[in-house]
Amino acid sequence: MKIFLSAALLSAALPAAAASFACPDYGPLPAQPTDYASAIDAFGRYRDSKKSAIRAEGDLPFLKTHGAPTDDAVLLIHGLSDSPYYVAALGAELHARGANVVSILLPGHGTAPECLLHVRASQWREETRFGLSLARRLGRRVSILGFSTGGALALDALAESEMTREPEPQRWGDLLLFSPALAFDTPKTDWCGVPGADAIMEHAMPWASGKGAPETNPYKYAQLATNGVCQLFDLMEFNELRRPLIERALSARRIGVFAVESLDDQTVDPQAVVGFVADLPASVRRELILYPRSDAIAHADVPRPETNPRYAETVAAMDRFLSGASAPVAADALLEGAAASAAGLRR
Repeated sequence: MKIFLSAALLSAALPAAAASFACPDYGPLPAQPTDYASAIDAFGRYRDSKKSAIRAEGDLPFLKTHGAPTDDAVLLIHGLSDSPYYVAALGAELHARGANVVSILLPGHGTAPECLLHVRASQWREETRFGLSLARRLGRRVSILGFSTGGALALDALAESEMTREPEPQRWGDLLLFSPALAFDTPKTDWCGVPGADAIMEHAMPWASGKGAPETNPYKYAQLATNGVCQLFDLMEFNELRRPLIERALSARRIGVFAVESLDDQTVDPQAVVGFVADLPASVRRELILYPRSDAIAHADVPRPETNPRYAETVAAMDRFLSGASAPVAADALLEGAAASAAGLRR
């Protein structure tokens, strides 16, 4: 995905706004559950509420349990413009290794690309909080698996938990970050941070990419709304400001970080992922799976077995990491690997 936001937007005459689209009104989220049984009930009502205008069954949030609370529960969060389908295979792997798993469907997704024209990151964050409230009743420890935007939301949730010091602290497991959205691969999205520019772009350039493209994939939008991109940009910027808080939480709570990134990723910046993992405090157990550019594994290919030729070995590495069997990777080793790949990272 290449997003070109020109200074000309600020002087362009504003054409008529994009035609409004009747996106579904899901109503308020269910109340946060108090135990396993109420979590199962709340998820059922939550999933049912998402069925209106859904494009395909695979877009709906899913729940896989073992019939009772387990030691580990995992919340899975999908990426921008896609759906739970993209993390479903990984969810099945985690369930098979004994965890109860649950996913959410972020507002604006799974229906029509027009539903990203006006959505706000605050809505995604609220959905993530609800997902965590379910997961904490499904297992003793809660990990988050985030793909792309889901990775940004995982870091946001950790920072929020550290800031609020909630009465019942989150019992954290690990963070599993697949192509996490830490930074875009182009500085042109900096226009998203210009005060008032979002309102102008809403009229002058509602679509960041794929305008008019046929919607042939039932699990992912071909057309990407500029507003959705800018909401993610703001979330990433907020996470960067809170980086010391996130690092403190990872170290103090002994949360491991397992990250997967492809050097052929043209949606998020691979160097930002490498730098994030390498710069973590020495006490944080971490592992980075970095696919070389020669593998030609694109951003959306990473979490799916049918598009990622290295999926099986990645899942095996994730299993070792979660079992505590993999040795921590020193920051120096990660930096050496990044330096060796520098040529591949250059555009």
